[in-house]
Amino acid sequence: MGNEIACNARFGKQESIGKALLETNEIIFRGEFRLKIAFSEIKSAKAVNGELRVEFPGGKAAFVLGTQAEKWAHKLLHPKTPFEKVGVKEGQIVSVVGPSDTSFLKQLKERAHRLATGKPLKESDLLFFGAEKASEL
Repeated sequence: MGNEIACNARFGKQESIGKALLETNEIIFRGEFRLKIAFSEIKSAKAVNGELRVEFPGGKAAFVLGTQAEKWAHKLLHPKTPFEKVGVKEGQIVSVVGPSDTSFLKQLKERAHRLATGKPLKESDLLFFGAEKASEL
């Protein structure tokens, strides 16, 4: 995701001005104290009056993000799927060439309008190429 914002943060009895980063799988805060919260550990996340409030096994943290608090809360509660991250959209025509995981193909088939394996379709919107060794590239 790569979002970064200067903000004030609170965690336990600590409070500091610093930078909060919303990464792909975690929130990072760097200030007078450091904090790293993995998305998988987040019990709750909500935006309240410009603050992002996060509860996780280590406690509760609050980040004063202003208008960005709502956006960050939404991203925490509804993270993009791997397919969304690489640009696969519902209804696209997708081709897969080379070795691929059966779970990957199953999920791709559920999302794509049409899926071809082996020989790519000329009308493909996306092409995934699998290689087991660098020499196969």
